[in-house]
Amino acid sequence: MTSLFGEPSLTKDRSLEGERNFGEDDYTGTYEASYQQFSGKENLFGGASLDGSEGKTIEITYTANINSGNVEVFWNTADSEKQELLFEGQGEHTETIDLKGGWEYLSLEGDELEGDIQIEIE
Repeated sequence: MTSLFGEPSLTKDRSLEGERNFGEDDYTGTYEASYQQFSGKENLFGGASLDGSEGKTIEITYTANINSGNVEVFWNTADSEKQELLFEGQGEHTETIDLKGGWEYLSLEGDELEGDIQIEIE
């Protein structure tokens, strides 16, 4: 999805496969979903440096119990041509990200995904 200014926007709550709860800002919170044959992309958390997030450090914990299909979780920045792959597939992993400013967001991409995923960002 894109906003009026051409930047990506977060997926609206009603369009998400799971349930997202924001923390103190749009960069933090929790997301839980049980996917059934999901193929697509969801932009889950993030924002722009206009909100004073530059220089902040976040910790992302990913837990997945995948029955079939594929899942990848990326950290995206507007000033980069490339997404950074943080997590994929089964298991539990934690990653620390230093926010640099500009538009930055966490996205999840599934291909025929079936399984349960939990993401927590603090």
